[in-house]
Amino acid sequence: MALRSLLGKVYKKVLRPTIPIIKVNGYIETSNVARIAESMKIINPLRANAVALVLDSAVGGTPTQIQILAEKIRMMCEEDHLKLYCFANKYALGHSYLLLSIGDKVYADHHSLVGGFGDPQGYMNFHNTAKQVKLQIIELRSRENTLEEHSSPWKDPKDVNYDFLKRMNQERNSRALELLEHYRPNKFDQNRYAKEIEEGHVWTGQKAKEVGLVDELGSYEAILYKQFPGAILQDLTKKSEYERYWELFRRFVKIATLRGLPLIIALLLLKSLVKWSLILYVYFKAKESKPEKALQ
Repeated sequence: MALRSLLGKVYKKVLRPTIPIIKVNGYIETSNVARIAESMKIINPLRANAVALVLDSAVGGTPTQIQILAEKIRMMCEEDHLKLYCFANKYALGHSYLLLSIGDKVYADHHSLVGGFGDPQGYMNFHNTAKQVKLQIIELRSRENTLEEHSSPWKDPKDVNYDFLKRMNQERNSRALELLEHYRPNKFDQNRYAKEIEEGHVWTGQKAKEVGLVDELGSYEAILYKQFPGAILQDLTKKSEYERYWELFRRFVKIATLRGLPLIIALLLLKSLVKWSLILYVYFKAKESKPEKALQ
């Protein structure tokens, strides 16, 4: 541990420290979680001062995937001894708020909408439509009393077991509230807003702070630059110039495999040309910025 800490200090002296930023937008599902987990692999714990999570989700997501992502981020921060700062950008609603609550410090903007905790479910029913167009629906199942049977869109609304569906939803929400209390202990105990939180009320930034959903107010850029002056904010979801060129090159290779060897050789030469062009571009840009820093 002592050696790791020493290496980290030397690393940050030679290179500017970074704050990796994990941005989570929209509906959180399996594909999003896999993409975010992949982007987290490039985090260098020796160079990072902390990790920031910026959330903007008005629709929440699947509770299971949100919990998986929360555990991945939390585990990485604990293993690398990095503090986690979580920010609500515009929205942190539904079960996505659970992701916001995992931070060591939780922030929201003054105009952010926070809360709406829970997982509302909607079910469509086409029984009357099918009846009007004289469409006969035959559903075969190996077992009875399954979720598919209770939520079938073709059943007569009178036969739908709404109590069963409501109970399933309440159980999921209860589990999510337990996780919320685990990540933010003693924030909601004896809190006069506890009932409103359970009922899914929504608050703006200042009120969310009073309720206990967030710790402080402010945008992620302002807070991080103030906390870590001189650090580079590293957006993990944004592709670098080299990565974009590399992706383009891989597409060309796919085409080349259909066209033959001469085109592959030409593309390899093109790759080398692009690579060295980027290296020279970065070198001259760095050289130009030095006199500007000296003047300042």
